[in-house]
Amino acid sequence: LPISFDTLKTCTTFQALSDQLAQLIEQGCMRIRHKKELLSGGITDQAANYVQMNYYNPDLSLQLVADKLQVSNSYLSRMFHKEKSIPFTEHLLMILVEHAKKFMHDMPWLKNYEVAEKVGFVDGKYFGQVFKKYCQMTLAEYRKIGATAESR
Repeated sequence: LPISFDTLKTCTTFQALSDQLAQLIEQGCMRIRHKKELLSGGITDQAANYVQMNYYNPDLSLQLVADKLQVSNSYLSRMFHKEKSIPFTEHLLMILVEHAKKFMHDMPWLKNYEVAEKVGFVDGKYFGQVFKKYCQMTLAEYRKIGATAESR
């Protein structure tokens, strides 16, 4: 809940003012507890889980995840690299490629651009470049060799 001091202006009695202040203090305490939980560990796991659950979102980024977790993107980036030994963006791209491979295996009739869209890429050419970087083969090579090899 957003903390708003505007409600204090509308209080006409001391009791109403006291009740509103108590609510604002409780909201502040809840926010502090939430932040402590995030910062006391597990923030990188929460970020990784968020990526896993929202991989298809073309707007998925470090900034979006940081906003969802209510931390700065620099803090999340630093902690992610420290705890996971991999930059956040690298992790994100690896997850997208893994999901793309699964789509190509499970639905081989999908065109490359359709697979790209399913995993959140807007640009099919960039998707092909990322795929090649992480799989050391093109999408066509993977479809010919990799998908059948992985299904065994």
